[in-house]
Amino acid sequence: MENVTRISLNGEWYLKGFDHSEGGKAEAFSPICDLSDWMKAEVPGVVHLDLLRAKKIPDPFYRMEELEVSWVEKKDWWYRKDFSIPEELMSKEVVEIRFNGLDTFATIWLNGQAVEN
Repeated sequence: MENVTRISLNGEWYLKGFDHSEGGKAEAFSPICDLSDWMKAEVPGVVHLDLLRAKKIPDPFYRMEELEVSWVEKKDWWYRKDFSIPEELMSKEVVEIRFNGLDTFATIWLNGQAVEN
């Protein structure tokens, strides 16, 4: 059986909404992007729940407040996380990053480069 190393990327991430295509122009994918105006987020998670925790929106599950947060769907939402991998993985021929639960269109960036699937 193959020797498999698993590293969870769950937990604290950062989140920011951009107008359509503005995240790329702002270089949100850059490893040196300033995160000072990004909010904390939880992965696995949902944008609406992260915004609710950050008190940026009212509870969309209460009464008709879903209409009040419809603007959320008009934004591109970027999640970021900095992480390190053990040195022994750097010599591996194949390293797989698995994102379970992405439920919409997504581009994954790693060290400033878009990852091809």
